[in-house]
Amino acid sequence: MESLRKEFTRLNTSVCESNKRLDAVELRVAAVEERLDARASDPAPDRAVTELVDHLKSQLNEREQESLINDIQITGLPESSGENTEHIVGLVFKKVGIDVDHRDIVTVARKGAKNPNIVGEQPRPRPIVVRLARTTVKDSILRAARVRRGLDTTGILEGPSQRIYLNEYLTKFNRVLFYKAREESRRHNAITFSSPVLS
Repeated sequence: MESLRKEFTRLNTSVCESNKRLDAVELRVAAVEERLDARASDPAPDRAVTELVDHLKSQLNEREQESLINDIQITGLPESSGENTEHIVGLVFKKVGIDVDHRDIVTVARKGAKNPNIVGEQPRPRPIVVRLARTTVKDSILRAARVRRGLDTTGILEGPSQRIYLNEYLTKFNRVLFYKAREESRRHNAITFSSPVLS
């Protein structure tokens, strides 16, 4: 218990420091963007200022990603009112072969705005984001999930079986970047495999 307390204290301190750094970078970005807005009428904007803004945005994204170092995102789990997300997550972890102590789970929550009920359509379930107390636990879960390809909701939730996916939780910028990289990879592979073989 003492070591767990120390780990929680270290984690809280790390998150607080990370938040302070994020706030400082956000203030710098806001100040530079104000300078850019003031120069908007200038036909030849200062390239150094533009580069500085890009650099600060990159730093901000890196700091934000660091603050998510212990987070896992689970997608594909059907959503229902009154659900016990912590219990569901525990079943998912058991299915991948990792028995996670409840003290290692800091928070569990659906992320994003709740989907409106659209008549005739099944709303896409919001992802569940799990914050864990230790990075080693997160890494063990993700390793186990990668080994068990084709993970689905069988034995976790009632109803038709659906595919579920476990991944690191990324910032919005990194999610978009990852999506674009995957799409480009798929497009490249499609072009490669559809090209005729020359003798």
